[in-house]
Parts: sequence; structure tokens; C-alpha cells
Amino acid sequence: MKTNFEGWLRQNIGIGEVWAIDDVEFLEAPLGVDVRVSYRGPLHCPICGKECRRYDTRKRTWRDLDFADSPCRITAEFPRVECPDHGVHEVDVEWSGETSRLTRRFERLCAEYSRVMPVHLAADLLGVGDHTIWNIVRLYADRGMRDLDLSDMRRLCIDETSYRKGHRYVTWIINPDTGGIVFGTLGKDGSVLTEFRIWLIHHGGDPDNIKVACGDMSPAFIAGIEREFPNAVMVFDKFHVVKLATDTVDEVRRTSGLKGRDAKSLRFKLLRNRESLSPEEKGRIDRISDEYFHIGKAYVIKEMLRDFYTMTDPESARIFLYTIIDKCLDSSDGSIFDLGLAIDDHQEGIMAWHYHHISNGLAEGNNSVIQAIKRSARGFTDPELLISLVYLRNMRKNGIA
Repeated sequence: MKTNFEGWLRQNIGIGEVWAIDDVEFLEAPLGVDVRVSYRGPLHCPICGKECRRYDTRKRTWRDLDFADSPCRITAEFPRVECPDHGVHEVDVEWSGETSRLTRRFERLCAEYSRVMPVHLAADLLGVGDHTIWNIVRLYADRGMRDLDLSDMRRLCIDETSYRKGHRYVTWIINPDTGGIVFGTLGKDGSVLTEFRIWLIHHGGDPDNIKVACGDMSPAFIAGIEREFPNAVMVFDKFHVVKLATDTVDEVRRTSGLKGRDAKSLRFKLLRNRESLSPEEKGRIDRISDEYFHIGKAYVIKEMLRDFYTMTDPESARIFLYTIIDKCLDSSDGSIFDLGLAIDDHQEGIMAWHYHHISNGLAEGNNSVIQAIKRSARGFTDPELLISLVYLRNMRKNGIA
């Protein structure tokens, strides 16, 4: 029976034959299992494998997975060896983790918990400190991203999110073909594209193979794409384009002189998609549009821009886009006129959507997940930890085990 139990311990914990299991003690108060082992193997340098003499003996304890809800600890006595070429080193302890006094399989459990729940919750459930979990998150993220293969990447989406107040941003690059975040870095200027180009090459990708890039109309992003990925067509995200028109409607409403009950209740109805409104709400908007000319014009342009993205013939869509631009530039309202200038300046990137049908929807979805991570972690003073956690949670999307 004892032999069978020792075999079970060796197989599950990973205790090799070079270790003798000296004792197993089941504790009652508090509940726990203590496994004591000692090294009985040959003395070899762990670097070169050369036979060496014993230098001294160390004793160390590791936390392992719970045994029937009882914490399991492994205490080992093992030698350090003195190699004439490499100096003094400990013999290899095969079950030992890399970040703390935890076993490898306990570290793996910490990483798996961190993929699906807030870090502080994982720490509470596993009975370790937050800093221990964060160290494991960083370790597993760094190790996993070394295996990231971007050789097939042909398209990218780019977006940014704030990680704390004071305009502190992290920019994310998403592979739209897998849905995974493949790169994150501080800032939101054009230099982030230079960083990503280096990252892409390091992970087997080719900047000349990037044919489509989707993002907002940030001048820094546009310049960065043109400089670092010259073969890429820039597609402006349709949600950002429509948002320009939606913001214009809101600006015109605020400066129109509309007051009272109508001003308070109508704001969000003007911003919503028309098909989601009730007949009564549509009637109210039509009445206000008749009374306030510029509100009506901005609202019609916003709906026209939404219709632009439902068209199936690119050439018809181009003519329709010209109509929208003309309608904006024909307005005496400054906000509507500025909208027309913005659309005119970026019309090729707006039209490119009809040829490539790519949007930042995945990026925006990831943004909401990232913001949830940020809230659950009660904010991040170190954005590198946020990036590591996002990498860890995107590994399966990126084809990393």
C-alpha cells in the first residue's frame, strides 16, 4: 500500500527516481500533507553535466496542489555541486516552479485561474499573495509570447485604451483573422507602429505582407502605418466614422437653442439608430427637425452615413459619399461644415471599407474586456502588468497553448 502511494506521489507531483520519499505526514490541525524527500542521485553539474563533488546541502519547502482540500507541502534536502567550469549550482529540482516556492503544477493552476478571474480573487482562492500571482502572470505571458507566430499575419487593427487617469494609454494591435491581441505597448503616437514592426519581424512576420490596416483617423496612426507598412491600405473604422457624425448631431443640438423638456429627453433619441426608435419617438424627432433646421440636417447626414455602410455596390457608395460631403459643405453650421471637411480629407480610407470589409469591432470588444480587467484589478499602477494579463488571456486565440 505504501509502495502504491509513493508511486502515486511520484507520478502526480513529479518526484523522480533520484529522490527518496523519506516520510509523508498527514496533519490534523491545521489540515495538511507534508511530504519529505531527499536527493539520492548522482552529482552532476546542471549546466554541463560533468560529474562534480558535493559543495553543501540545502533544505527547501514548496507548496503543491491541495490533497483532498488540504494544503500539500514538499520539503526536500538536496545538494549543491561545485563545477570547476561553472562554479557552485543546485542540482535540478524537477517539480520546482520558477517564480516562488511553488511547484510547477501549482504555478500552472495560478496561471489558469488568472485567465478567467480577477487576480486578487485567484490569490484568495489559492491562498497566496497577489504579488505571487502577478509574477506568475508575467512569467507565463512572457514565455507564451515567445512562441507567438505572426508569419501568416496579413491584416491588423489598431486601437488604444486608457489604463489610468491623466491620459495614460496603452495601444493594442489585433489580428482580425484570429481575434487575438498580438501586441500591446505604452502610448498612442506613431512610434507604437515602429515598435510593432520590430515585434512582427521578431515573431516571424513580414511588414511587407501587411496589406490592410484598420483604425481611427488619428494622424499619428495614419503616419505610422504609411511609414512602417507601406503596402497596407488604410481602412478607417466605420464605427469611428459614424461617431463623427453622431458627435456632430450632439454638438448641433447643444448650440441650437433647443431647451426645456425636448432638450433633455431628445438627446439620446437623436443619437440612437433610427430603426430602434418607436413611431412616437420618430415623430418627435421629425417635429424637432422641422423646427430646428440645423438639427434636422445633422440628423439626416448621420443617418445617410449609416446607410452608406449598408450599400453593396462600391461605385454607388462612392457617389453617395460625395453627396454626403456636398451636403455637409453646403451647410452654414460650422460643426456640420467641419464634418464634411473631415470626411472629404479621409474619403479614400472611408471608401476602403467597401473593398475590405474590416472594422475595429474586435478591438472595441477587446477594449471593453480590458476595461473590465482594469476595474476588477482596482486599477493598474504598472501598465506592463495589464499588458501581461491581456497577453495571457489571449494566448488561445493566438494559437499558443
